[in-house]
Amino acid sequence: MQNGTVVKISGRWYLRYWERRNINGTIEQKRVSHCLGPVNTRGKHPPAAVADLARDYMQKMDASKIKPEQTVTLVDFAERVWFPHVEAYEKPSTVRSHRHRWKNHLRAQSHGLWLRDVRCCDVQSMLDAIARPGLLGTNSLKRMKALFSQIFTFAKRMGYYDGVNPAHDTKIPAARCPRRRTPTPCSRFRR
Repeated sequence: MQNGTVVKISGRWYLRYWERRNINGTIEQKRVSHCLGPVNTRGKHPPAAVADLARDYMQKMDASKIKPEQTVTLVDFAERVWFPHVEAYEKPSTVRSHRHRWKNHLRAQSHGLWLRDVRCCDVQSMLDAIARPGLLGTNSLKRMKALFSQIFTFAKRMGYYDGVNPAHDTKIPAARCPRRRTPTPCSRFRR
């Protein structure tokens, strides 16, 4: 059980504490900072509301059932745990399409996120960022959401994630309009 330390950095209150994490297969103890909110007071001590947020966050971290060896980034989990499972149990065409979506769209958006800290708003912002260039249609974005959902369902099943699947409550962002296909006349109606 640790309390952590509330510090003021660049006009925001941060909670700093120690955590054991799996980094490239080795367990390392790291000093972690979690943003609690903006500084709204003049004093150097945090107000009671910020101290309450810090206490609640540390209670959640101490009560977490996730083991240190399972505290990994989203990218590490997908590439080291989920893809080997998919390769073992899915068809090669499914694996190929999952790898294509992950490599070309989702990996860059997922970089730097710790798997256990991902929330619905994070997945929504990733989907919004993927849809922003306007290159993908609605069905492609639905497949991206489904891929995120599969990753988090598997993570929960294996003990890497604890909580509700963050992809479930996300909304598919507005995408480009699908191309209309021109009907091709049947050969029997040609003259």
